[in-house]
Amino acid sequence: MQDRVPVQEADLETLSSSAVQPGNSAGLGAYGDLEAFSDLDLDDLAIAAASLCRTPIALVSILDGDQLWFSARVGTDQTYGALENSGCAAVIARRAPVVITDMMADPETRRNSLVCGAPGLRFYAGYPLFTAENEIFGTFMRRRSAKTSAGAFTART
Repeated sequence: MQDRVPVQEADLETLSSSAVQPGNSAGLGAYGDLEAFSDLDLDDLAIAAASLCRTPIALVSILDGDQLWFSARVGTDQTYGALENSGCAAVIARRAPVVITDMMADPETRRNSLVCGAPGLRFYAGYPLFTAENEIFGTFMRRRSAKTSAGAFTART
């Protein structure tokens, strides 16, 4: 079984239709303050993602150099994290959705302290968020502490 599974657009249809719309953001430079991205709609999106995808953790992350600011979050109090060795780094590099079914088996993410230490993350699914200029400004992601098949990522019908 592959550790990284390609995600079909149809798998994300329910979630992407509610995702941050590219035309609504000019990127971090226009705001100067990451707090500007905190929004009740984003919180609702994270709650819906956690419920629909049956993952205990869902986040909307905003890219800030080599850090990720978690502007909306469910299942964690963590407000930021390093981009290096994260699932989000793969999403940003590929400019496409990524599913990592076992983060401990993945050569990049297994070095992440949240994977090899507490809380022992194992599953990651992420979707890039784009500006109107087609630049990635963040990710929409779900994660959990147990290894999960890619099929578990799809929304309930």
